[in-house]
Amino acid sequence: MKKAAHLIFSGILIAVLLSSLGGKFWLLDLFSHFYLIYWLVLAGVLNVFLYYKEKFFAYLCALVLVVVSLELGAMVLNRAPMVKTPEARNQVRLLEYNSAGDLAGFQQWLPRHAGEFDVIVLLGAQPGAQEFLEKVKSEYPFQNLHLQEGPFGLAVLSRWEIVATKEFQTEGGFYPQSEMQIKMPSGEEFLLYALHAPPPLAPTLAEAHEGILGELAEKIAGKRFPALVVGDLNTTARSHRFTKLVGLTHLRDTAGISPWANTWPSALVNVASVLGIRIDHCLVSNSFSLVERQRLEDLGSNHLPVKCVVQIEK
Repeated sequence: MKKAAHLIFSGILIAVLLSSLGGKFWLLDLFSHFYLIYWLVLAGVLNVFLYYKEKFFAYLCALVLVVVSLELGAMVLNRAPMVKTPEARNQVRLLEYNSAGDLAGFQQWLPRHAGEFDVIVLLGAQPGAQEFLEKVKSEYPFQNLHLQEGPFGLAVLSRWEIVATKEFQTEGGFYPQSEMQIKMPSGEEFLLYALHAPPPLAPTLAEAHEGILGELAEKIAGKRFPALVVGDLNTTARSHRFTKLVGLTHLRDTAGISPWANTWPSALVNVASVLGIRIDHCLVSNSFSLVERQRLEDLGSNHLPVKCVVQIEK
């Protein structure tokens, strides 16, 4: 037990140190995605060191635990404030779902829950989804579609008028992004940025990933409307690219550090939430407060859908 504790602590210490260099090299940034797991394991290892009266390693483990706690605390501090006075007329009920190209479960589920959402951001929307999307136009008459084979198709379904749309073709058009100006029945308008960034698992993908998030920050800067960023960013809230994005845009996260917010991979999350990570996001500008954020049931993808209700504050 004592030897295993030393090995585990050494591994986590190395991972934390490497993650701090994530801004320099894309591969090292991958270590930043598991800070909640690091915290839980370190807490267990610390107890082992205390039990065996290994004071030096207990102090060192406690120090690393404090560092990891501070990083997690920064994520909590960047969370959007909870709404104080609910006003339904100023609320946006969002659904984000990365279907990974398999819409079978979603097609059966949506008709029973359509009334719960004002805007749906559907990722992995392929050309074969066209017939289904036509059927739901009675509920969602305003649609912005970029259907394509593979995992990066995009469909935004809205009950409310999409006043203006800008399409951004990044990296040869493989990773579509949309900026939509949406008008609520109350007359309020907001900007919705829907996107699916590639996973930064190789040099070219990491370069495309950083470029997309960098362009997103430029698009949001100086906009006069409240803004929402919704989609699979293929990064967690602790990563270098994510913290850079929120630092440049002052966007607020709608989730804290709870493992019950984790969305991927669904197979592991269904077993135990802490085994997954959160790469599906809903970020909001300072004009929004959070009403509700909820991870929904498994619909057959390797991602779990997310419901997020936010309110525009005067």
